[in-house]
Amino acid sequence: MSENRRRAAAICMECGNALAVQVCPDGSVRPIGTGTNCSCGSDAFQVLESSGFPDGDEKRSRHEA
Repeated sequence: MSENRRRAAAICMECGNALAVQVCPDGSVRPIGTGTNCSCGSDAFQVLESSGFPDGDEKRSRHEA
């Protein structure tokens, strides 16, 4: 079951906290380690999209051209 979920970063829509979440195949989002809600009590999250960097380039310095 958990193999169908993907991990992502998300922002709580109520308080703005950044959280690690699991995104389920049905589109539901569950915080990792805090139950089903943010610590503020909200269950509304905006999943952040990937950075757009190709694999392995996330660590590249901003100063590299």
